[in-house]
Amino acid sequence: MLLFNANDSFYKYPAGAVENGTNVLFRVGVSRRDSVLGVYLMFSEDKKEAEKIRMSFEYSDGGIDYYCHTVSLLRVGIYWYTFIVERKNGEIVFGRKNDGLPGSETVKAWQQTVYKKGWSAASSFAGKIIYQIFPDRFYKSENFPVCLPERKKYAEFKKSNELPNYMRDKNGNLDTDDFFGGNLRGIEEKLDYIKSLGAGIIYLNPIFESHSNHRYDTSDYMKIDPILGDDDALSSLCEKARKKGIRIILDGVFSHTGNDSVYFNEYGTYDSVGAYQSKDSPYFKWYTFQRFPDEYSAWWGIKILPEVKETEPDYLNFITGRGGVLEKWLSLGVSGFRLDVADELPDEFLDALYKTVKAVSPDSYVVGEVWEDATSKEGFGKRRKYLLGEQMDGVMNYVLKDAIIEYLLSENAERVANAMELLSENYPRPALNCLMNILGSHDTKRILSVLGGYTAADDDFEGQAKERLSPEAREKAVKLLKIGYFLLATLPGCPTIYYGDEIGMEGLRDPLNRKYFEWDNIDTEIYGHFSLMGRIRNENPELQSGEYKRLYAKDSLFAFSRETLTVVANCGEKEMEITFDYDMKELVSGKNLKRGKHSLLPYSFLLLRKK
Repeated sequence: MLLFNANDSFYKYPAGAVENGTNVLFRVGVSRRDSVLGVYLMFSEDKKEAEKIRMSFEYSDGGIDYYCHTVSLLRVGIYWYTFIVERKNGEIVFGRKNDGLPGSETVKAWQQTVYKKGWSAASSFAGKIIYQIFPDRFYKSENFPVCLPERKKYAEFKKSNELPNYMRDKNGNLDTDDFFGGNLRGIEEKLDYIKSLGAGIIYLNPIFESHSNHRYDTSDYMKIDPILGDDDALSSLCEKARKKGIRIILDGVFSHTGNDSVYFNEYGTYDSVGAYQSKDSPYFKWYTFQRFPDEYSAWWGIKILPEVKETEPDYLNFITGRGGVLEKWLSLGVSGFRLDVADELPDEFLDALYKTVKAVSPDSYVVGEVWEDATSKEGFGKRRKYLLGEQMDGVMNYVLKDAIIEYLLSENAERVANAMELLSENYPRPALNCLMNILGSHDTKRILSVLGGYTAADDDFEGQAKERLSPEAREKAVKLLKIGYFLLATLPGCPTIYYGDEIGMEGLRDPLNRKYFEWDNIDTEIYGHFSLMGRIRNENPELQSGEYKRLYAKDSLFAFSRETLTVVANCGEKEMEITFDYDMKELVSGKNLKRGKHSLLPYSFLLLRKK
């Protein structure tokens, strides 16, 4: 038997990720009955051979012998460690028994993350609520004239109650020429609504000029799509939002452009000489052609999205240099960027981007789209260093999203508890508080549809377009959604609301998860819950930056603390019993609870403060 907990400062001090230059104490307990000959720490810097270090006997207590060793961690990076207990009848290797996935019994090393000393990430953004908006689908201001450029002559404008085009061609390509007219002025007019949810950050999906409604096929990085507005409209939005305590961040799509763009110009839409048109184009070096001009590298093979070479000096300077893309939008009042497909951007590009953003606007926020554990992810043949202090302040937290959804659907509290332990162990504390915690996004099915048990097949868009949850399925889904957002609002990170989730919108695959906001069909029960939790989070600093500690996780019951607060959730249909050692005040209901046994009702939750 070996006693060790990487998140307990008794066994590892300091617990969790540490700054470089830190001395870390490792302590383990071993039963005296095991006839121990020696206890060793196997410690290695990433991808290097482990060093076998004999640990020193420290003291005995109640039949347990404690051994310890201190390691000086001078360099930024990822390290790995296990323990070996040598006995008369052989040795046993102890490591992490699982990686948060159910049923995994593989012995794995613990991870020790070492990040840059003094790094505080985007501290003024830590713990704030994010509201994500798909600009074309949120709100159309009638005070802003729709400007339809000639290049969008095939565009179709739809009414707010219509469905987005969802039929695909034989190659699976989606028609993206339909628009609903949402614009920047419309977002400005709804700032009070967004503020009512407690939001301190608005994340806008792409707003730069593009051919499509989703705008991930950038046509001009230096121009806002005229359908949405112009530079003055963005400046006004940033200014009005900041007065309400809300900051604006933009979607930065830098791994590819559109083929119908100033830079590639396949159709001759623009006056420029694009890379597709001539090898003498100033943009030709940005792209990779296998056979000029029709065979070129494209993002995931999608020909309308030619890939750029991010480290090409001309392109890198255009984005990150003096007077470049980043500097322009930051100077207009933007407070940072969410980086699309950040794991496909090379380190050299991310280093330059982060340096530029922080130089131009030190009080800014850079968050990346990474779907896996961002501290251990590999790419470009090496370990990525997103959250070690020089590339991003946080990432989109798909790891937690998947764990919460599995917990809600399977009543497996261990899943979400294990995921949180890994995140709090591996992620630097500054980054942990800046994670974009989500239940869904523009790339996933709507959370209410997921929790309601959708039935339409992924490739059945006709069926998906017609599918609506039955009243019974929706009733249960709403109960689960309230628990899900309760967890987002009480866990470390930035709780993120995908526009429309807070009013109970349904929808499956893209583009049915991107419908126009249903302003005339607001589910007041769901909206009221999101609004209440936003207020509670903003009124309790412990929820924004307090230390997380796991308390209990079994079946449908999950409990943890955030310093002076205790959080309890029951996602099951059975009543659970819990015991309090002292009197508490429940912050969601405002009720006072006496010490002793209490029943936790099905699909319920408690946020408790000791009286």
